[in-house]
Amino acid sequence: MRKQGGTLDRSVCGYASVNFGFTLLYMAVASFLMYFYTDVVVISAGAVSAILFVSRFFDVAIDPFIGYYMDNNSTRFGKFKGYIYYWALPSSVLFVLLFLPSPFAGYMSIAWRLLVYMAWGFCFSMIEVSNLPLLALICNDRGKRNLANTLKISASIIAMLAISYLTLKLVSALGGGSEERGFGATALIIAVCALASFIYGARNITESSEPEKNSLPFFKTLRAVFENKQLVFLYFMMMCDQIALLTRTQSALYYLKYCIGRQDLIPLFFLTGIVSSLAAQPLVFMASKHCSLQSLMVFGYLGGAAGVVAMGAAGHSIGGILACTVIYGVATAFPINLVFVYATELSESLSRKRNASFGGVINSLLQMAAKIGSTLAGSGVALVLYLMSYVPNVEQSARSLLGIKICFLWLSTALMLLCAFFAYMSFKSSGNAPKERTEIPFEPEDVPVMLAGGFED
Repeated sequence: MRKQGGTLDRSVCGYASVNFGFTLLYMAVASFLMYFYTDVVVISAGAVSAILFVSRFFDVAIDPFIGYYMDNNSTRFGKFKGYIYYWALPSSVLFVLLFLPSPFAGYMSIAWRLLVYMAWGFCFSMIEVSNLPLLALICNDRGKRNLANTLKISASIIAMLAISYLTLKLVSALGGGSEERGFGATALIIAVCALASFIYGARNITESSEPEKNSLPFFKTLRAVFENKQLVFLYFMMMCDQIALLTRTQSALYYLKYCIGRQDLIPLFFLTGIVSSLAAQPLVFMASKHCSLQSLMVFGYLGGAAGVVAMGAAGHSIGGILACTVIYGVATAFPINLVFVYATELSESLSRKRNASFGGVINSLLQMAAKIGSTLAGSGVALVLYLMSYVPNVEQSARSLLGIKICFLWLSTALMLLCAFFAYMSFKSSGNAPKERTEIPFEPEDVPVMLAGGFED
């Protein structure tokens, strides 16, 4: 087995395995936790909004410190992969607790769920931040990096498919008529699968080299990053991307259940979007050889906005809704994948200029932007439902139906357009100078598309 030219080896498979487990946990929380809170354990939408906002704000605040710490320290297992070892079990256990009944009642129950969510967010961040810079350390040639990216895409999409299509089916099958019991059993299955993926991945990853430590103090490191206008606009783009994605994902449960009256359509709705994104991968790869990253990312966001608008125009037509979901899935496959290609280029360029490690901090800030977006999305959807007098599990008033449509259609469209603007500005801020491109060790057309885990990711 050759060592160059994109050989399939244990590190490549291990990296894909880590991202499979990562996506399992992330997608389950992003897609179903708010629904579990509002419609299963019946917490008021206002309380849910507070839980999501406070816990995610804490998560966001600690990410840059985690990234800086990782840039300056190593574990006994390596530069980054040791953190996957250390935090795999706590992340999996706390994930199960998120979907179990609270041992308390009243306000203490809300406080318990807040603390569990904050603890899970911290543990998950340790894996999340350490996972992103691993690609450069396990791939010492272009062919191997391309192969690792391709397998990461495949593993992440499989995990997304499993969560989106099977979760509610497992809840129904395992709950015996109780959604609360069903979610608990399903969470346990997901956690076991994720834990096995983390451990297998960490055991098989070999870091071929270790970047230099970042000799700059913490705040000077942040200043060096934020002086790069391309990164700043990229962070704003990622934040708006996650607001749009999760606003649409979370409000889709309510839109299909109450506005369309087809709760049974939810698994097929998610499946259609994800399969469309998977089918678009060859198109994204071929287009990236002939078009600029800028044009592809802007096109993707504009196409996604058009898909959402068309979905609103489709009304109660199931065929129309699914067709528009296909349009949305294909279009958004471009920016969701290419954003991490672009971020990798900027990270390597800055690290080379400063002769120091910036991978942990840059990637933690990228995740911080994504988490700010997910925080605003989760708490924002809950807040809109609360203000529009949403009452779970009953026929909704015209006011509450309007609130659901605002989240699912109007906000999603506006945010996708804002993403297109920030994507354009990120590339424009480079001045389109040839020098900026030659500082990058490889061209975008040589790099396969990457799926965010989650985002993301």
